[in-house]
Amino acid sequence: NFVCVSDRLSNGTPLYTNTFVCSRNGQYIFGMNDSGELIYRDNDSGMGELFYEGQPGDYFVLEQDGRFVAKDFKNEIKWFLVNKYRMAYDRNCLEKYACPYLHLHKDGVLVLNFIDEDGYWQEKNFKHTLPGLVYDSIMP
Repeated sequence: NFVCVSDRLSNGTPLYTNTFVCSRNGQYIFGMNDSGELIYRDNDSGMGELFYEGQPGDYFVLEQDGRFVAKDFKNEIKWFLVNKYRMAYDRNCLEKYACPYLHLHKDGVLVLNFIDEDGYWQEKNFKHTLPGLVYDSIMP
């Protein structure tokens, strides 16, 4: 049992326990499960990826500088990855979403959208933006 917040996630918006970014067709999800794990899953196949193995109560947030961060209930950082692209916060990115933000497409690709240091719109598969990203496969 989980909650879909949207197919997009603004920076600074936390994903708490059982809260996910979901593709519009509902097939793909990205977020924190009830065990405090940051996961991506294909709901049709049950296959997925585990990015962070935390504790119940941990939550995920995309920071304004593009860092992926997991924090505990005391707001202490437990895990983070620095984005390889230089980006800046831009509140005028989209009407409802400030850059950077995540977008889970209906084909299952989780994209990081941002304005680069030269002022150009960028749309990148998040896996290609995070050096050192390691994950385990989740089987059904």
